[in-house]
Amino acid sequence: MLKFNSYGIKEIIDLSLVVSLLYVAEDYERIRDLIQNNKTDELKLMESKPADGFREYLEIMSFKDQHSTEYIVTIYDSDELWQNPEMIEIFRLRDEPQ
Repeated sequence: MLKFNSYGIKEIIDLSLVVSLLYVAEDYERIRDLIQNNKTDELKLMESKPADGFREYLEIMSFKDQHSTEYIVTIYDSDELWQNPEMIEIFRLRDEPQ
């Protein structure tokens, strides 16, 4: 079962990468707003800022659940070998922007 699963997701189908970015905390609110407003095409146009040395990543992935409801999930990862990827949030997509 997924951590923080308030949507009742029991099965993940068609998991795919939307975009992979360098994680910048100051950009997360904009990313969150784009996801909530179903603007995934704009997410794909975002460019990662250059980073020196230690890197943190934001993986944005899409999937469907057992009812074919579509979701976006944001996942944090880093160069630290001990650091496992961590889910930040799950967003249920809507047909129309909010």
